Amino acid sequence: MDEEENVGTEAETGTPTETVQTKPGTTPVQGQSTGSGFPEGTPVEQMTLDQQAAYWRFQAKKDVGLRKEQANELARLKAELEERRRNGMSDSEKAIADAYAEGAAAAAETLQTKLVHAEFRAQAKGRDIGPILSGVDPKRFLDQTGDVDQEKVASFFKAMYPDSGSPVAGFKSPASGSGPSSISAYIAEKRSRGASA
Repeated sequence: MDEEENVGTEAETGTPTETVQTKPGTTPVQGQSTGSGFPEGTPVEQMTLDQQAAYWRFQAKKDVGLRKEQANELARLKAELEERRRNGMSDSEKAIADAYAEGAAAAAETLQTKLVHAEFRAQAKGRDIGPILSGVDPKRFLDQTGDVDQEKVASFFKAMYPDSGSPVAGFKSPASGSGPSSISAYIAEKRSRGASA
């Protein structure tokens, strides 16, 4: 987008002298509202505080949109580069790269499981949680980036250990062979009994 220059400089006025950006090929009309809460074509220092706030919100939203576009373009270029790199590999190099990727994925999964279990132990505050850990799918407690979602773990503990500090009565470890096959099955079973009672 084109930006018009303002006559005063920051050194002269002590404040940023920025003029509202407009679409290329259009001339801003002094004081014309953009529909975003600020007048188009008016230097920022001549706007009211509410108009300045609206202007900077508008600029921030525009900047976020631009950053998202740039991130998408970067991801596309990385994928294209990886594809070109892979196309230039021999069969043995591809096999090595695949083995490396599989090993990295397995290591990440092992580490994530250990991190989830560590978060569980921290939330347990000395309670015996061995039976609970054996029935928990660690992937359910990860966020989109693969990090432990501490809020999910905390809410799980609030459900498992209501005020009493002891596990919900009736839960038995799936490893013991009795009880539900998982914590999710146990919760679903309790909900269905509560609904039918």
